[in-house]
Amino acid sequence: MSVPVQTPSKEYIANGTTTAFPLEFNCDKAEYLIVTLNGEEAPVGSWTLANDTVTFNVAPLNGVVVNLERNTPFQRTTNYQLYDNSFRPSAVNKDFDLIWWKLQELGYRDQVIWLALVKEISDRIAGDGNLQNQINTIDEWLANLQQNVNENTNDIAQLVNDLSKEIADRITGDQILKDMFISMIDEAINEGTINALAITHLDSLEALEGVTNVWDGRTIYVKDLGNYRYDALTTSWVKAYQDADNVKDGSESQMQINDKSVRVFESIADLLTYTPRKDGQVVYVKGYHNPTNFALAKPYVGGGHRVYVASRAAENDGFLCINGWVLQHENVFTPYHSGCKCDGVTDDTLNFDKLMYALERNNLKGHVIINDPMFFNSQCPRIGKLIDPVQFNEKNAIRLVSNVKLEINSTLTFGSFFAGSSEQPKCNILSAMYRADSDDWYGRNRHENIEVFGTGTLDFTATESESAVQDGYRWIIKASVKNMKIHGLKFQGGDFANAVQTSKTSENIEIYANKFINLMSNKSKFHDHSTLYCIGKDIKAHNNIFVFSNVKGRLNACACELHGSEQWFYNNKVFGYPNLVFSAILRTDQSLDENEVVYDQKVFGNTANISRSALGYWSILGKTAKLNDLTFNNNIINFIEPPTLEEFNEANVNGMTYPSSLPASIFTVWHEGDSVPNITYAAEVLQGIYIHDNIQTAVDGLLQSQDVSLIRFVGCYSRENLKIFNNSFKLNRLLNRDVSTSTTSDYFSGWYIKNNTYDFSKHKSVIYSFTMYLEYMKNCVFDFALDSNFPVIDKTYNFLYFVFADRSKVKDNVIKIDVEKSYDALDAWFGGSMMTYTRAEMRTQNNSIESISYCYIKESRIASTTVATMQIVTNNIPLSVQSGFIKRYMDEMIGSIYYPSSYTLDYSGGSKLKAVAASASIFPESTESDRNAYIKFIC
Repeated sequence: MSVPVQTPSKEYIANGTTTAFPLEFNCDKAEYLIVTLNGEEAPVGSWTLANDTVTFNVAPLNGVVVNLERNTPFQRTTNYQLYDNSFRPSAVNKDFDLIWWKLQELGYRDQVIWLALVKEISDRIAGDGNLQNQINTIDEWLANLQQNVNENTNDIAQLVNDLSKEIADRITGDQILKDMFISMIDEAINEGTINALAITHLDSLEALEGVTNVWDGRTIYVKDLGNYRYDALTTSWVKAYQDADNVKDGSESQMQINDKSVRVFESIADLLTYTPRKDGQVVYVKGYHNPTNFALAKPYVGGGHRVYVASRAAENDGFLCINGWVLQHENVFTPYHSGCKCDGVTDDTLNFDKLMYALERNNLKGHVIINDPMFFNSQCPRIGKLIDPVQFNEKNAIRLVSNVKLEINSTLTFGSFFAGSSEQPKCNILSAMYRADSDDWYGRNRHENIEVFGTGTLDFTATESESAVQDGYRWIIKASVKNMKIHGLKFQGGDFANAVQTSKTSENIEIYANKFINLMSNKSKFHDHSTLYCIGKDIKAHNNIFVFSNVKGRLNACACELHGSEQWFYNNKVFGYPNLVFSAILRTDQSLDENEVVYDQKVFGNTANISRSALGYWSILGKTAKLNDLTFNNNIINFIEPPTLEEFNEANVNGMTYPSSLPASIFTVWHEGDSVPNITYAAEVLQGIYIHDNIQTAVDGLLQSQDVSLIRFVGCYSRENLKIFNNSFKLNRLLNRDVSTSTTSDYFSGWYIKNNTYDFSKHKSVIYSFTMYLEYMKNCVFDFALDSNFPVIDKTYNFLYFVFADRSKVKDNVIKIDVEKSYDALDAWFGGSMMTYTRAEMRTQNNSIESISYCYIKESRIASTTVATMQIVTNNIPLSVQSGFIKRYMDEMIGSIYYPSSYTLDYSGGSKLKAVAASASIFPESTESDRNAYIKFIC
């Protein structure tokens, strides 16, 4: 603050009642103030200072002069240092304030002294006159005295002689007495009778060694070196130190000063050799270990201030409290604080857990920063919340702790200890599991507020092993946690079921901006991998990069599995994986409850180069969990070729055989575990699986060698509410299935496929593009506007083919196939049971069909008229047909006849549709001709 112009003194005349007297100048300490009453200092404790006012306990008497004067000490108590944040504006301002106060006081006192000098000169001038008068009086008196002296001279001379002799005798006696006492004292000192007087001053250590009169404890002061005491046991002089409690510096003893000072130690080992002075003593430790290379910019690491807490003297966690010395921190830690070497070679597992476990045990919030390489190759202690289920025997490297951020900006390497084996295949490398007991394998309890992030790499290459067996319980991060973020990191190498698996109790998890690279190797027997395995609620995975470049990963891996509600996978990039995403509706203790309904699953904005499945729907047959809604939209999917058999053999892939077929599909349905009798359908879909606004392409090599379908059923199928619209597809068939649907529970309901564009230029031959055998179908729309060229395929098959066991339940369906370019690729684009339904059945059950068929037309020309009747009698047109429109007549037609393009209902003569052709001239006779055409019919 600024210091105003002020006089550091104020005087009052007391009135006998007033107790408070304002200073009218700045003063913040009572010890800086002199308070006097009539010039005498006021008794201690009779007054107090507060708010720049002196208040007396009892009002001074009337007429007493009260003087208040500031007297700032000539000293400075602050001591600025670079390491303790002492050089702050407030401290510096206070120092300057005290300087200006002292300057004001000195200026005031100079003024008082000058005024006193002026008064002194004036008083002396007046006094000189009085003195002159006194001198004149004395001169007169001396004249009288001289007369008397002259008269008594002889008497005075005798008196002087007598006095002189008395003085000489006394001087002689004093010298004799002095010599006697010195002799007595020297004799006592030499004999050691009075050692306390034996302090002799010498000029050098050489002179000290020459002293012969010695005894145990004799003390001699050596100039500039201090006191030395004789030790009779060693027959030598030793430095005699003064007890710090008896050395004063101002009002404080040296011991008091020492107690306040911060002692500095090189390392924790150095600190532990020291005996604490008192409870609460503060020290500074430069580094956890002694430095090994002073050429480094920071040779000391892991240091900091520590406070001695006597009650914790027996406690040593290797980090936070070491034999009572408690680390002082601002919740930011490094591995060096717990003794880690961080050289990428030394196994830091145990020392790093000292840090993490101390944070867990003391319920501390913190931010742990790893900026240097670390190596982990042993078991993290299974204490605290890191309980290992009895059936697991899993390996752990790093304990994740509630309310602690773990920032990794370097490479963490994990050694062969964590490789899977037949004896101990399981691992949870970074464990955020909080198990209630050893029987709680999925984490009924949960951590909170964990963040694992940075710019670093977690390298698991050394954990790959040929002896590693297939085991689904190998994780990089397994977590039962509420509020967790994992971002910015690179995970590479190893053999894992999952990079991240959350538990049933997990909630609000965000995984983003990470890279996952080759997390399953060719060499192990491991053959099943899903990088993210999301169980719990509110889990978001976005802006990550997933890469598999090795053969096994390209044959059998999935980027992400969604096992619960409010789970989103978006804006990710996936390269080389066979599968993009699975939606897994599994009613097990691990993921969902009985009768649980999963809602709000979303997959959008992703770019994927994959070889097998874009969206998988996976469930356990016969269970009661259900899916409410799943949306798959705005993704860009490019199907690529999988590894060849030659590549598989060259890579010496272990743990799996090369698949007999490798089909690809946009939407794939299959079940978990063994099949269940009479159940072939997946978990019920209540609202819908929405697949829309996606772009899918496929390389020609894959289209030529494998089935690339819109939908694939593997052992089971989805019955309800599949909605596919506004997409662009490049396929060679619609449906690829290996499921038997022959029970009364097999049906389609609520399917909707419409407004998609298709490239079928590589369509497979000798197949139905979409065929199903069901009990019935209801409320479905199959609307195909095909503007694609088709290759030459077997014309005897159909594009859509449905067979229904109970025609009475086939209701409220729309079938529409509109082919613009290659309508002649098939003789009948639609086929199956509905071809035989009557008009009444179609009308009363609200079904409709539009499709294209190749048809036979009987042309009858009537003699003497210009009329020719056209009757369609083919079986390629349903019984329920109402009208038709010719796409193209296939035969060479009579040029003079105008042939119709529209046909109407007519059942006469066994026909189904009829039209009339008009000739430009009269027919001379009645004749018939066989005609063929492609017709679009409406039922």
